[in-house]
Amino acid sequence: MAKFFGQYLLEKGILTREQLLEALTKQREKVEKIGELAVRKGYLKPRDIEAIQREQQKSDLYFGEAAVKLNLLTEDQVRELLNIQRSNHVYLGEIIVDLKFLSKESVEKELKRFQEEEQEGGSVGELHVPSSCAHPELLKATADLAIKLFRRVSDLLVKVSTVLDTEKVENPYSLTFINISGDFKGSLALGCSKNVVLHIAKNFGGSRLDWSSEKFAHDAVSEFFNIFCGNLMTKWMEIGKSCEISVPYFFLKTEKDGLKIGNGARVFTLDLDSTEGKASVSLIPNFILEKTV
Repeated sequence: MAKFFGQYLLEKGILTREQLLEALTKQREKVEKIGELAVRKGYLKPRDIEAIQREQQKSDLYFGEAAVKLNLLTEDQVRELLNIQRSNHVYLGEIIVDLKFLSKESVEKELKRFQEEEQEGGSVGELHVPSSCAHPELLKATADLAIKLFRRVSDLLVKVSTVLDTEKVENPYSLTFINISGDFKGSLALGCSKNVVLHIAKNFGGSRLDWSSEKFAHDAVSEFFNIFCGNLMTKWMEIGKSCEISVPYFFLKTEKDGLKIGNGARVFTLDLDSTEGKASVSLIPNFILEKTV
């Protein structure tokens, strides 16, 4: 079961949630993004960053790849910036020691245990898809894109912890559906905990908008899922599946705590762990959500 070192420390009771959040915040403050490095070195202007981010929302590209595609950076400049970023990287364990939450010896001991558990649990590349799933290649492509797009578009690190085979889509806080037609007919659903919703909204709106308001948060998640599904259809087409998507439909947990599919239909859910909380992406063959539901 893939997870993050911080999540491991939290689950073992070694760190409190407050300590982990403080450490993650300090770590993010110390990590300089590629775009920030490029602006500081005079390679890009702030308006170039916005153009690159728009390109990322349309295509499955890393920041550097999108910048090269738009002729805003050269490949040599991207390599230089990545080398600077790697050399300046600060690990979570170092932050935990600096904050005096744990000693260096304790961090090293727990990191070794964590790595051993991860090796026993397998890697993301060895995703176990239930034999009952008739579309394993679509589920694997969806898992791969979820990891990439959460990071690139919403600046959120996620890992697939497991794949669930159920008859219901759970709603942790918000649930967004998109219907799919074409070679694959069914629906996709994105479930997010409240912290994940607020993180996505904050990333979309920045400091200029009230990202904590429910309306904007819902709109931001719907737009994020729209981008996700647009990229996913492109990825599915690369493996021979021609598909089209509908507009997103959004539910709060207060409106629906989930949807039971019934009629023998199965729900295949990618259970996602993130640094901000739980999320999930569900593939639901032969289920089309009606607006009136």
